[in-house]
Amino acid sequence: MIDVLAKVGAHLREHFARAGIVTEPDEASVTFLGTERLDVLRFGPDEDGISHYVSLGCSRHPMFDPTEMVTDALHGPRAEVVVALRGPSPKGLARSLAILAAAPAVEGLILEPDALIGVFGGPEFLVHYPNGDVAYYTTIAFRARVVGGTHQPVDGEMSEVRHFSQSECASLNMSASSRVISREAFAGSTNPYFRPAVWTP
Repeated sequence: MIDVLAKVGAHLREHFARAGIVTEPDEASVTFLGTERLDVLRFGPDEDGISHYVSLGCSRHPMFDPTEMVTDALHGPRAEVVVALRGPSPKGLARSLAILAAAPAVEGLILEPDALIGVFGGPEFLVHYPNGDVAYYTTIAFRARVVGGTHQPVDGEMSEVRHFSQSECASLNMSASSRVISREAFAGSTNPYFRPAVWTP
């Protein structure tokens, strides 16, 4: 049996080696409840200072439309998510990239990244958990187009998934961090959001 992820990983290394990046990539792993592990590999930076972040895990299974009764488990299309950025790695990038990559397995949708909405942080992203743990999140939000699938929960964790309009979001009971992100998402700015650091946890 072919180890698909090993084959994809080898192909990625060969691809970036031809581009002049011969060092082993840095690697981060992310796992969501009800899904298999997703790795995020960072190749580079290259001679232009650009690092390439690639998910590794989407191609474990062929892509398919959840509404189809029969799928091709062998020859169906497989894909990974790639993001190229110049400069230091933003905190939270691996998790944000993994969320986008896991969307077909979690929400039933196949997404195509379109633009960066922004890099978010600040007091709204400081979380105190009931067990006493405290975490501060840097969140990177992407805008994406739906290119396949249907809106339906497929991971066993959610009971309903759907889109919300701007007016509907205003009336939802959501966290302060989600409200900041949704506000910028609906603003539709062509420039990614970034709030200068004025606060430390």
